[in-house]
Amino acid sequence: MSSSSVGDLDISDLVDALTGAPLVLGSGLYQCENCRVFYQSHSVEVIRAENRGQCVSCLRSTIVPVTARREHQRGRNADVAVITLNNYQQHVGHVITFEDQVHTVLTSRRGSDYAVMFENKSWTRGFKMVVFRGAVKDIGGPQTLFNMVGRKVRVRGLLIQHQRFGYEIVISDRTQILNIQ
Repeated sequence: MSSSSVGDLDISDLVDALTGAPLVLGSGLYQCENCRVFYQSHSVEVIRAENRGQCVSCLRSTIVPVTARREHQRGRNADVAVITLNNYQQHVGHVITFEDQVHTVLTSRRGSDYAVMFENKSWTRGFKMVVFRGAVKDIGGPQTLFNMVGRKVRVRGLLIQHQRFGYEIVISDRTQILNIQ
């Protein structure tokens, strides 16, 4: 078995549907039985916590572990929509790519979560990228986030509509920050 295959399943050209990072065997591999996209175990944890366990590509709850004994269809990469401030509400539950200037970075009341604000509004009313405390270190720490103020940032992440905090792009891995200008 090669380092990019499980049984007879070749994953060499495929990426994690949530983060866009190349798939790595040995770190837990999952596949959506409906649309055939793949996830690493960390991404499945985020999807379970933030997207009710629904696939970020097809919105079905059909993500299962990949095992050498289980037959899997050929996989595919997720289709990722490029969105704007004018149309983001139409893509809740999906992975999206978004680019705009950062107005400010806000720190949560507990001091461990961060909102990178794309609109000059409050945390609950503005469109934002959110980095939860468990991912802050992986992103590069708080200073990396504060250094984004005034810069154009392109991100790939899960778009959710939180009941209390509104529309958010959830970021859990440094690979999801595609560009900072």
